[in-house]
Amino acid sequence: MAQVNRQQSAARVLVVEDNATARSALKEFLDFSGYEVACAGTAAEATEIAADFHPDILVSDWDLGDTRDGVDVARQLQSENDVQVIFVTGNSLNQLRRSANDIEVFRFLRKPVSLSRLAQLIGEIPTTHH
Repeated sequence: MAQVNRQQSAARVLVVEDNATARSALKEFLDFSGYEVACAGTAAEATEIAADFHPDILVSDWDLGDTRDGVDVARQLQSENDVQVIFVTGNSLNQLRRSANDIEVFRFLRKPVSLSRLAQLIGEIPTTHH
């Protein structure tokens, strides 16, 4: 298996997904693509991890099966840091756009997400560590 050269300047990506299988697949693929990746399954876990991890990019499911959703996580992280956001959802993109209308979102993606397309989009985001 070919190894990806990891650079010190790799973007830090926080993946927030309540489905453990999807979360694991995203982490494995983004790790292999050369990004520094941390994962969370809930909004509370995401904000706790972000405090130490300082992500450049948030890739989040909208519906986290919790009282707080991915938009809440993005709103909090953007109020604290310059975080670029990519949302993924199996729900209505129009409803998600309305819910997230007060924050800056790089892309809205519908599930199932092409992992190669996601990696390409992350690569297009200018970051301080990229």
